[in-house]
Amino acid sequence: MASEPAGPAAPKSHGAADRDTRVGDELIEFGKVGRPHGVRGAVLVWPHNPESTLLSDLASVEVRTPGQKARRLVFAARRRQPNGSWIVTFDGLTSRDHAEALNGSTVWIRVAELPPLDEGEYYHHSVIGASVLTPAGRELGRVTEVLETSTDVFVVNRPGRSALYVPVVGDYVLSIDGAARRVTVVEDAEALLDFEGDDDPPAGGDGEGPA
Repeated sequence: MASEPAGPAAPKSHGAADRDTRVGDELIEFGKVGRPHGVRGAVLVWPHNPESTLLSDLASVEVRTPGQKARRLVFAARRRQPNGSWIVTFDGLTSRDHAEALNGSTVWIRVAELPPLDEGEYYHHSVIGASVLTPAGRELGRVTEVLETSTDVFVVNRPGRSALYVPVVGDYVLSIDGAARRVTVVEDAEALLDFEGDDDPPAGGDGEGPA
């Protein structure tokens, strides 16, 4: 049972709505590049998960700038700040103009570089698109988004019907298999959680937010 969901390596879903969980070519979006820091090419990098320390373990990242070809940049230096952002300098980028050109870019890491998870944990990107099934094998829909309240809430898209909001707690979620892209929920999940016509999702139970 996924009682301690782990947000993308990056993300403690710091504003889950602005965390991109798209995965392509075994890469996942880790964060975004902000404004320059100083005049020697340093930039601020904002991980989607402000608690992540992963950058300290990496030698390079892929940076994608709108209108340009993606490129792999090697760290010259990086330092984490108390607010969760990082002051980063890349090899070969030594001026404020270089830093300005990166503002607004996205930072991507290899899925294989994500830290291993403990039993019962999962990364948000691993459940996006997952089939949601009952123990009897009936498919309710697919996970399209992960919301964060006091615990994660899966937004399940159901063809021809309103979305189903499933809090990730043992009362509703029996198992999560990220590798198989499968979430198993209790047999009567729809009867318990179907709030068609309501504007707001149900509040989640007590749980630990993404790590």
